[in-house]
Amino acid sequence: MSAIELTLKSRETEETLDVYFYRPCGYVLALLAKSTGLTPDVVTALGSLVGIVAGHLFFYNDLRINLAGIGLLLFSEMMDSADGQLARMTQRVSTRGRILDGIGDNLKFVSIYLHICLRIVIATQWWWIFVVAILSGTSHSFQSAMADYYRTAYLFFTVSHGHNVHESSDSIVKVYAGLSWKTDFWTKMYMRVYLNYTLQQESITRVFRALESKAAEQFRDTIPAWFSDAYRVKNKPMMKYYNILTTNTRLFVLILGILINLPWIYFAFELVVLNLLFAAVLFRQNGINKSLLTSIT
Repeated sequence: MSAIELTLKSRETEETLDVYFYRPCGYVLALLAKSTGLTPDVVTALGSLVGIVAGHLFFYNDLRINLAGIGLLLFSEMMDSADGQLARMTQRVSTRGRILDGIGDNLKFVSIYLHICLRIVIATQWWWIFVVAILSGTSHSFQSAMADYYRTAYLFFTVSHGHNVHESSDSIVKVYAGLSWKTDFWTKMYMRVYLNYTLQQESITRVFRALESKAAEQFRDTIPAWFSDAYRVKNKPMMKYYNILTTNTRLFVLILGILINLPWIYFAFELVVLNLLFAAVLFRQNGINKSLLTSIT
């Protein structure tokens, strides 16, 4: 196994573009960050800042400026890969890191959505595009939340052979309630974000949470090989759809829309194509979850 592969979560959950482009580039950046003493959280913050600037450059109807924005956006994605690789490389994987990474991604896309809307309004006076952008962003949030949830579950059941793979909102509430806005302001703030994100995931994964709970009850500390194999066989084909619902596909459409000066096609793709895929995948995944739940009950 190569040094780069050791910094991957799992080859089975990685997209082709990630494996052959973002991960190798991210690995180089992670090594550079490690040599200069940068922490994963600092790399996350810097990558988010670069992404926010990239979003601003999409406001201008100027191909040269837009190309600079695309370059910065791709570099931001490399840094988004590098922070996780650096965390695994230095044994500094943490819940806080995942939360900060999610917040950074949200800020980056808020910048992209806002500046695309302003660009469209100036060109067409379509003020209603802001409503479309809000609906698009909401769709994006649910799609990414589901994809992250089930890819994490896949890693635990087939790679780590763990159980109780997701922290429940109830346990997060207890931690959140024990923090003070006066003395733990920033910690309490990102725990609030984490709680909202977890509640969002739980709202669309009820059947899986029943499966997760039953697996923990039946198997306790060790997931048996037969269940791990069954989970892999049923869920591995789903990974390609979850990858489509995350970042690379939507960035391809975004970049295409910017280059042909039709940025609104990104919102159309998000609301129509990705939402149809989201509904189909959610339906199929619930069927898989019910089948696996039946196998252990």
